[in-house]
Amino acid sequence: MRKPLIGFKERYKEEIDGDIISILIQKYKGPLGDRLEAILRDVYNAILEAGYNGLVLLYDEFHFIEDGKVNDNYPLSLLLESLSHVQQEGLRYYLVLSGLPPLFPNLVKAKTYAERMFSVKNIGNLSKDASFKAIKLPLEDAGINFTDELINTIVEEAQGYPYFLQFYPYYLIQNIPKKRITLKDFKEMYPLLLKELNESFFMGRFNRAPDGEQKILFEMAKLGSEIKFSELREKAKIDKNYLNQILISLIEKGLIFRIGRGKYKFTLPLFEKFLLRKG
Repeated sequence: MRKPLIGFKERYKEEIDGDIISILIQKYKGPLGDRLEAILRDVYNAILEAGYNGLVLLYDEFHFIEDGKVNDNYPLSLLLESLSHVQQEGLRYYLVLSGLPPLFPNLVKAKTYAERMFSVKNIGNLSKDASFKAIKLPLEDAGINFTDELINTIVEEAQGYPYFLQFYPYYLIQNIPKKRITLKDFKEMYPLLLKELNESFFMGRFNRAPDGEQKILFEMAKLGSEIKFSELREKAKIDKNYLNQILISLIEKGLIFRIGRGKYKFTLPLFEKFLLRKG
């Protein structure tokens, strides 16, 4: 792909094959942090020339980014330090990150001053009222009617998780050719809906874990929605240190998170039920 890059001192055009950031990094000299800062300064000049006042960088699923996952690889430290430096020079770069609970601890672990760089907002899942409206209002615009009984059932099932609040209505609309869909229709379609959810959503996440971790996930599902380390260790019958390593790995994969000392929950609603079905 031929792509012009404006705002850089070299004013170059070339064939771009692969990651444009990696290519830009190679064009600058010096330590990696210095090169990234130089790129940010040149890009900022291009932003101003184009008539804009700044740039907002938006990243989702950012809990997967962590220093030290690969030897001598510290992407968070590099990003935070470089942005901090150019922001201190008055360059209007803004960083918005979203993800699961490990996100902010990863940032602070990389750079302790991350606590002062960010305003932390815990969004969580939607309330029942917000979930009801999230289903009801778009349907009104589409000319499709779900009975209140059906919507309430979906709300209970989805537990406020945005993806499920989108997936359930979408699946029903795609597979039930009616303008008015009832709870009876939903119950008839439910086994197929679960099969689709298992294959398109849960299995990909479950398969991130190797066999040993999958066995622990099955044991966790049997303990309910809130899992205590002591109960899990007793049920799994494995060494304390080994179990702790597995739980840390499952947290890193975004499958569980710690809610307190020695207490864990599944990140995804319905994942527990998926494991019970599969196990």
